[in-house]
Amino acid sequence: MASRSNRTADLATVAALLTAGVIVAWPFFTDGYLTYLDNPSHLAEAISLANEGRTGWSDIAWCGFPIGVLHSPLWYGLLAWLIRAGVAASCAYSLLAFIGFAAPALSVYAVARRRLPAAGAGALAFLLLVQRPAVVGVGSALGGMWTFYIAAAAVVLLIDRLSRPCRTTRDVAWIAGLSGLVGLTHLFAAVPIVIILVVDLVRSVPAVRGTGEDRRDDAPARKLAAWALGAALAARYWLPALVARGETVVHAQNLSFTAALARLAVPTDVLALLNGRFAPVDGRFMLDAVPMLVLVAFGVAGVVLMRRREDDVPLLGAWLAFAVFVLVAVVAPLMGAAFLGPVSWRMIYFVRLGLALAAIPALAALRTTRVRVPGAAVAAVLVVAAALGALVWGAPLRRAVPPRVSGPEMAEVESLWSWLSVNAQNDRGRVYVQDTFATPPRSAALSRSHVLALTSQRSGVRQLGATYSVAPYRTAEWTRGEGGRLYNLRLDDPREIRELLLLMRHSNAGYLVTSDPTAAEKIATVDVFAEVHRAGRFAVFELVGNASRWVEPLTEGIEAESYPQTGEGDARDASKLVVRYRSARDGGALLVKSSYHPFWRYDGPGNDGHGGVALRAHDSGLTVVDGLPSGEHEFELVYRQPAWPLWVSLAALVALLALAFRSRRRGDGPRSASPARART
Repeated sequence: MASRSNRTADLATVAALLTAGVIVAWPFFTDGYLTYLDNPSHLAEAISLANEGRTGWSDIAWCGFPIGVLHSPLWYGLLAWLIRAGVAASCAYSLLAFIGFAAPALSVYAVARRRLPAAGAGALAFLLLVQRPAVVGVGSALGGMWTFYIAAAAVVLLIDRLSRPCRTTRDVAWIAGLSGLVGLTHLFAAVPIVIILVVDLVRSVPAVRGTGEDRRDDAPARKLAAWALGAALAARYWLPALVARGETVVHAQNLSFTAALARLAVPTDVLALLNGRFAPVDGRFMLDAVPMLVLVAFGVAGVVLMRRREDDVPLLGAWLAFAVFVLVAVVAPLMGAAFLGPVSWRMIYFVRLGLALAAIPALAALRTTRVRVPGAAVAAVLVVAAALGALVWGAPLRRAVPPRVSGPEMAEVESLWSWLSVNAQNDRGRVYVQDTFATPPRSAALSRSHVLALTSQRSGVRQLGATYSVAPYRTAEWTRGEGGRLYNLRLDDPREIRELLLLMRHSNAGYLVTSDPTAAEKIATVDVFAEVHRAGRFAVFELVGNASRWVEPLTEGIEAESYPQTGEGDARDASKLVVRYRSARDGGALLVKSSYHPFWRYDGPGNDGHGGVALRAHDSGLTVVDGLPSGEHEFELVYRQPAWPLWVSLAALVALLALAFRSRRRGDGPRSASPARART
């Protein structure tokens, strides 16, 4: 009977959490997947990966970039597979983004529920779900960080597994599988994983745990083997990124101590904090702060009430929260991101997760009188309460999501895409598109949206610009179009407009789209730019007399023909570049107007393995083919990721499945619960 009651309570609480999540995220489902913050950029990348970017190379921004190295090969690969299978890209993306939004709350509930009644565990999960930084802004799963949130949920489940004895192959398999899942989901999650690994190994030392305890429960050798297997399982993601690290740029996004503290507890977007603005948001300062402040209060109280060896989950959560906050707020600003790698304000979310786990003892200390209430009544009360709370704390997202099809600005975007699809031919080169993100007028509904990142997919043009510039590619530093800029230029004087002309030729852009009317007025004064279309705030300029040139000679005595930057029979294969050239002498060099990456492979004359032709990066981040032999020849550049990281992951997966099968045959089952669980 008690078991049936527990199941009813669990089902009711999970239903309440999911109902609240749907209510909070409803603007995202209706409009936001296409217009809200970074989502259009990620959606465009997923569509590109499903179609022309199957090899991992995309040409929708930054003069081309390795899409398979930037984002999770597991989740973006799943997205691409769903799109190729016929699922609408918007539906697939919205579903996975919502999973990312709800997953941390559900994982915290699952872990806390074994130690708390359903009401207490559900309260922790609800606080995580509706806190303002998780609902709205660039730190939200609904703002584009859904894979990061999925990784965070897996970290919570991993902490739960580490709280149990590691005695059997089943335990090793669970730890390896969860750590591998984290590693395949988001590279930034490597930071908390390392912290948890160190804390877990330290607490397993006899001097720390106490000589009277069974040391076999936490054999460091078993856990180290599990961690190693998990790292091997994630090799498909982190190994290519490690190999290509010389071509990436780390953008420092660390916060000061006061900004990190405010980011943790103050209900404001991180962009406002980075700009030094700590004012109340929309007059709802205290109301929006309630979920975060309550979570902090319970987390601190839980640390005070925590017994040293009562339960490892709150202990690991407290250590995770403390270590990540010190790293983000103190160590990273002092030592710099270049030394520490991808440490940024995103890590603050792991502080919240750690506080949620640390709060378990405080909630367990609250003794309530057991009152028998029918399960149906409990379910109804929970769902209604969660729905009302979601309406209150979902208001910031409802105000922030811009209209998709109902507003006049989106109609202008659709008009622009329609014109480009008919008039902007790829034989004129790329189309540079200035992003609407943070460009005047700031009051516009789409002023915070990267919706123009979908231009290539909607119009079929080869696109440059119109996506966020913090991407870790060298070409992103000069192709940016945010904040009223074009090619990272302010256009304050005529010399910068002339520089704009040179940069367009350097990137083989024959058309220019600006979303800033002021910039359009300045460009119109230059005779080499001819305005050919106007759609509301968007103006399209053509570079007069421009001939598409995908390659440029860098040495005398060499000529190269324009080429379509495609392979035979596939007009959208951006991973295969065909070049025809004529050189009067050996050692000629060509500039290929596509971003350099170490995974480009040269196939042509002089590629005999004994020196000869070499690929290197130009100062601008584009590709240089050097050492070409004399004569008239044709060669190909093919982007091909190395296969061995995938084989490492597959070998680790086989080993993991073997461990799971072995534990099943041996009958390894769950061990006895910890003292804390038994008491709960």
